[in-house]
Amino acid sequence: MLTRIIDVLNSNAMGALIGIASLAAPAVAWAVDHVNLKLIVILQTVLILILLAGRLWSAKTHIRLRRTNSIEAMDEPSYYDAIRSALETSLASAYRRIADGYLSIHGAEVPRTSVMLIDALVETGIQPQRILAVDRTTNPSLLTQRREYLDANRRFLAADGRINRLFVVRREHLVDRDFARDLLALINQHRQLGVICGLAVREHLRHEETVDTVVFAHAAVLIEDEQGDAAYTEGRSTVLFKGIDTYVGHFTRAWEHGMGAPNALRTYENTFSRLLESWDPQEAAATVDGL
Repeated sequence: MLTRIIDVLNSNAMGALIGIASLAAPAVAWAVDHVNLKLIVILQTVLILILLAGRLWSAKTHIRLRRTNSIEAMDEPSYYDAIRSALETSLASAYRRIADGYLSIHGAEVPRTSVMLIDALVETGIQPQRILAVDRTTNPSLLTQRREYLDANRRFLAADGRINRLFVVRREHLVDRDFARDLLALINQHRQLGVICGLAVREHLRHEETVDTVVFAHAAVLIEDEQGDAAYTEGRSTVLFKGIDTYVGHFTRAWEHGMGAPNALRTYENTFSRLLESWDPQEAAATVDGL
């Protein structure tokens, strides 16, 4: 409500109305007898202060972008103006979302934003220097190709940051021999970076604990709404900058579920490293069901 009132007071229409009122007040005072000139001066002063306050508020809360000097200079002015208007509308909408504390990102923007969020932790030095990640793993080999993201992880860990990564996997995948081989390779890759890894069976967790998320300290959370392909031409995510404790809680409960994510991973690794040499479907199923 307050934001709407401020927007109205700061609108061009209100500015024009205040300007007209400021000019009209002396004219009314001159035309009407027995008008208190002191009151008119006070009214003018108040109107001017309101107008000035609106302009100062605008400068503080709005981003000013340069507009084209001459639309007529374009080869097809009407086409250019249509595209310009569409882009400006899209940009304004994106900035409104950022101002409200969230951001929607798509395709190739997702990995770039992920890297930016990690690097910002180091640059700002906010505490705790910690990342809590839930990886809803459906294709382990795909995750090994996120080189820029992995490099950002490496930089963060080298700067004394800490990363806890929970791999959440469906039971049917965990008992698959080929999947298990790729998953163990992925976990080994992250562990070599210095990531603290854990494992959970997706069917054993609550729905909200299986959401693909990355929590950056207590500052932001990236929620993967749609997993990207290998080249990340697809994919959709949301970044939230408030309500972070809710997602910290989801991660903590999932990490501590059952025997605990690190212990579950240790049990899985010990058994499946051996089973990959001599596969036993029954032992594989029994191990996963016991996690």
